[in-house]
Amino acid sequence: MDQGPENNLKSFFNKIGDMFVPKEIAPYLGMIAPMVAPQLGIVGSMALSQLGSFKQHGGKFDPYSAVATGIALASPQARAIRAQGRAGGPGTIGQQLSRGIAEGLGGASTTAGRALDPRFSMKARDFTFGDTNYKTFFESDAAAAADFAKRGTQGGFTELADAAGGNAFNTDLINDPKQVKKVYGDMYSKEYFDQGALDSKKFLQKEFDAKYGTFMDDVEFKNSEMFQDLSASEQAKYDSMNLQDQREFRELYGRGATEGTMGTLKDAGLFTKAGEMGSQLAGAIFPGFGEYDPVTGAFQGKFDFGKALQTVSIAATLGSLTAIGEELKKQKQLDEAKQKEIWSTWFNSYERTTGKPYSESNYADPILLEKFNRFMLATGGRVGYNLGGLTEPVGIMGSSGVPQGMQVDGRNGTFIPMGVEEKADDVPAMLSKNEFVMTADAVKAAGDGDANVGAQRMYDLMHNLEAQV
Repeated sequence: MDQGPENNLKSFFNKIGDMFVPKEIAPYLGMIAPMVAPQLGIVGSMALSQLGSFKQHGGKFDPYSAVATGIALASPQARAIRAQGRAGGPGTIGQQLSRGIAEGLGGASTTAGRALDPRFSMKARDFTFGDTNYKTFFESDAAAAADFAKRGTQGGFTELADAAGGNAFNTDLINDPKQVKKVYGDMYSKEYFDQGALDSKKFLQKEFDAKYGTFMDDVEFKNSEMFQDLSASEQAKYDSMNLQDQREFRELYGRGATEGTMGTLKDAGLFTKAGEMGSQLAGAIFPGFGEYDPVTGAFQGKFDFGKALQTVSIAATLGSLTAIGEELKKQKQLDEAKQKEIWSTWFNSYERTTGKPYSESNYADPILLEKFNRFMLATGGRVGYNLGGLTEPVGIMGSSGVPQGMQVDGRNGTFIPMGVEEKADDVPAMLSKNEFVMTADAVKAAGDGDANVGAQRMYDLMHNLEAQV
């Protein structure tokens, strides 16, 4: 039977989860993904955020973990790490893997290699750095500027553009992997890349300053409104700092405080400013685990317990919402089954007494009639009915609570609260090959005498076993 596109897709993702995720770590991946998103990268962290849900919840996506991971990816630290990777530094783990794959395809000397290498564009592009116009295959303006400063027109990936259209690229170099290795080996070889070196750091700093403004010196900072807004004790604390600590303080609070140091962002468009505000908000939500270099995103070795606690708490909360929702859903199913059991008993008793179902009563109460329609004629859900069964079940009489010609859909596992009594075999049900049905005594024994508790425990056992397939 065709399950439909949605179920087929869930089945596919369920298999993915089974293939790649051990059941022991599945519950924690949605929480871990936002914490490692800046270092792991976009594709890797988004995949990690969903793999646990695929394993636990039968191929279902976890939207809350995806949102949390997206917020973490938008933080200034994450953006800085990706910018570093485009400029030639280590970047994210995903960027490193992508570059390694590109190396196997000929590296930057091939179109396919440039398509996968985060540092390069497939086609040459125009850019301006300072007051100079260039053409380049580099994705990062900082990397292009660093390349031209080091190679000039002898390089193969960046050229100075003039009024006549610019100097021609060194196409021989571009199309020759050996020459690329020879010319760019020290700056762009895999070995250099793996060492985490960043030759274009100073150019990235220039880009950063041009966008956000320059740091103020001590005199500028003390004359600024920002310093004046500090309390007397805060000003005294600043004065007591050593020079390095004062500089770090200004880097955190003194950038862009005056008109002359604000940078080009002040003239940016609405969407650019909105993006920057969103990034700052993301950084406030997921501050990471300490201080980091605002230019490269590199951790500076200063662990901050408060930031770490906030990051872990928010990631754990958002990453567990889907699991909590699934548990609430199962509880709701059991609550519905319990109500069905109670009302079925009452309506069955009414029918045995009067000889007709409550729906045919001449004095039916509207509230009770609603209960009858809900619990005795209901369709859908894990304990719902299915119209695709036998119109005249062979060997099984239709029980009160199951309309004639309908069956309980037990193909996905379900608790049976309706029926006349245990072991009466009076509930018609649809089952599938290789399924196993427990007796009422077994269900009660699993719940220490309580059938509903036993059903809950058997649901849990079923889900755990399904996750191991």
